[in-house]
Amino acid sequence: MISVIIPTYNRAAVLQRAIESVINQTYKDWELIIVDDGGNDNTKELVGDFQSKYSNIYYFKSLNMGASVARNIGVGLSKGEYVAFLDSDDFWTSGRLESVYKTILEDNNPNKFYVTDFRSQNNGNTSFNKRYLESNNFKQILLSHNFLGGTINIVAPKKILLDINGFDIKLTSCQDHDLYIRLAEICDINYIPGEFAVFCLDSTNRISGKNNKKLLGHVSSYNKHKHKMNNLSRILSMKKIALVAYYIKSPIFFKYLHAWILIWLLTRLHNVTDERELYLKNNFLINSIK
Repeated sequence: MISVIIPTYNRAAVLQRAIESVINQTYKDWELIIVDDGGNDNTKELVGDFQSKYSNIYYFKSLNMGASVARNIGVGLSKGEYVAFLDSDDFWTSGRLESVYKTILEDNNPNKFYVTDFRSQNNGNTSFNKRYLESNNFKQILLSHNFLGGTINIVAPKKILLDINGFDIKLTSCQDHDLYIRLAEICDINYIPGEFAVFCLDSTNRISGKNNKKLLGHVSSYNKHKHKMNNLSRILSMKKIALVAYYIKSPIFFKYLHAWILIWLLTRLHNVTDERELYLKNNFLINSIK
């Protein structure tokens, strides 16, 4: 069985779409755990309507402690061998869980987690993310960039999620990126191509839209993992911090400005538009930078 966890906070207006995308899965051996993060709208009543029709939908009300805590609560309550996450304002296409489950059976490896494709949607405009799982520098690229996307893209063994203590609730952002880094340290990863998830950027109450929390999360995540990074990963991570700091006019921008300038020079030196391609161009040079 696959346990699906939806954390939600005052999103009854869009939650129905997420729930229905789980109900409409062609794979039927699932349970759905909805963790209400201290909201005060009609989420309980909405979920109750679905519970009257489906015995495998569960509702849990918690204090308002954030989505990472809600996801961890959901993992603890889950009964499935594998866990999938879905945000309440996003949704899946109908074949997602079936495609993942078939791959799980083929792999027969309890130490793997799974990543599917997703489409970002913002006021009708859509885009896709490029994957770098085939790169020999996969783990270093992952340390500097979250190219796997949000939690709606992964399915992971419950046991391993518990072993690594789930999401880091001390981080104010980048919790998904941090989780992927820790999963990749102990797990193999299997990428399943196909447009299986829709990430709705036009929703409200996203941490990604709260720039002070976003900046603090990036800095905290960088400090947590920088000892694992090669020089290029460190520079790219610092450049990302500088970018966020620049947009919110934080003075921390000047602390990391040198990384922004260095990456700008390197991308032009190697004639690349995607910074991650630098790992394939001159890794020796980057690792020689002190």
